[in-house]
Amino acid sequence: MAKTESAKAMDDLQSQLRPFFKEHGFRMRARTCNRTTSDGLTHVVNFQMGRFDPPGTNFIAGFREDLYGSFTVNVGVYVPEIAVAQHYWVKPRVFAQEVDCCIRVRLAQLSGESDVWWKLPADERATANLHLRFERDAFPYLSRLQDRESVLQELDRGGSIAPRIYRAIILAARGELDSATELLKEQMKSSNSAKHSEYLRELAKRLGLGQIEL
Repeated sequence: MAKTESAKAMDDLQSQLRPFFKEHGFRMRARTCNRTTSDGLTHVVNFQMGRFDPPGTNFIAGFREDLYGSFTVNVGVYVPEIAVAQHYWVKPRVFAQEVDCCIRVRLAQLSGESDVWWKLPADERATANLHLRFERDAFPYLSRLQDRESVLQELDRGGSIAPRIYRAIILAARGELDSATELLKEQMKSSNSAKHSEYLRELAKRLGLGQIEL
């Protein structure tokens, strides 16, 4: 299948950025970059292209925008045992994807913005802006998340959509079973969903925590 002009423009931009990422310890594959820490975590940077919406789609400013021909950047941290536990004990990824990260944030959010999408093809101004944001925001942010202890602290600050669950998985993997159990119990108390409670019970069993009840 022939590539679109937008895909070609994205390829060109990534080719320009590849030496820059390599200098910072990343390797690039498709639209994603990975860097492994000494504690076995993976820092992830992902280039996300705007989807193509069919003709006739109604676009609403601030709600549903026409993002085709644009791209944004996602930043994340991949913790193997979390991904394994969340996906029913699949093998850890050799090359981590942003969707599997326990900490996920848009590049623009790291500077206090809600979101930024850049147009393709990226001009010199856009490329310079990306370099600035990576060096000022993304790389320092990821450098603070080099090990599981720093990830636990970030999760404790609410830097995730499921902080208690993710923290419990890390603690269980470290052998801190009582603390992991208490976190899952707290999560269960905060939920009104019978389905979610059942998921937590199954997760507890997979983590070796036994049966948990309130």
